[in-house]
Amino acid sequence: VSRAQLFRKLKSANGQTPKELIDERRMALAASLLSTTDRSVSNIAWACGFNDASNFRRTFVRVYGMTPSAYREHTATKDGK
Repeated sequence: VSRAQLFRKLKSANGQTPKELIDERRMALAASLLSTTDRSVSNIAWACGFNDASNFRRTFVRVYGMTPSAYREHTATKDGK
């Protein structure tokens, strides 16, 4: 399958580009780690495949509308921790 054909097939199948699909999966893992562990944000960024913590933060804010630290605080107060 050519690169262009892969992009077309993925976009028609789920409405997302490969990058958007990968970012969605990475951010779901990051959100899970933020709410269930005490690992640092930089460590979680690395575990999710990001080499640059600032790029991880920008992507997280784009997907969830808040910083990773704010997300952790939000889920901690929501869960009553």
